[in-house]
Amino acid sequence: MNEKTKPEKEYPYIDRPMWLYSRSSDKKILALMQQMHEL
Repeated sequence: MNEKTKPEKEYPYIDRPMWLYSRSSDKKILALMQQMHEL
């Protein structure tokens, strides 16, 4: 059950910064994803 809620919450969060940071720099996305995992 926990596995189903994890991807659902991570999807929307990564979806926003993905196209937002994509325009700025693709490298920033990797840093953001790592920070989210740490949280």
